[in-house]
Amino acid sequence: MFGPPDRVRGAFYDPLMAKYWVRFEMPLMVEVDDESDDVTRVVTLPDEIHGARDDSLDFMVFDDQFVRHSMENQPYLHAWSVAQPRSQEAMFFRGPPTYWPDSLDWEEGFDFTEADERYADINPYGQPDG
Repeated sequence: MFGPPDRVRGAFYDPLMAKYWVRFEMPLMVEVDDESDDVTRVVTLPDEIHGARDDSLDFMVFDDQFVRHSMENQPYLHAWSVAQPRSQEAMFFRGPPTYWPDSLDWEEGFDFTEADERYADINPYGQPDG
């Protein structure tokens, strides 16, 4: 398991906080039947996953409480680096990242009824520290 270098443990590293969230974006293609005005298919494009950026073009990394942090701090930069989509095929990136959980195990959104209570005092869209 990877961890931050010893030289930053005192300043930035909290050994009790070992999980981070890194936000990514994945395009969808939506097929529309022009005659019936129905959406007939939704196709994800996992080979086009990329890191999400805010209005300042900074990547979006959050702690386990969904508080956003600056990538200037080593643990968050490390989390972003580990989460980067990679494929076993160096030349061709096809499908979901090979070392992420199987795409059938991906979750579709958070249970916000539970999250509302748990994160009531936290603004995940506030200014990043740093």
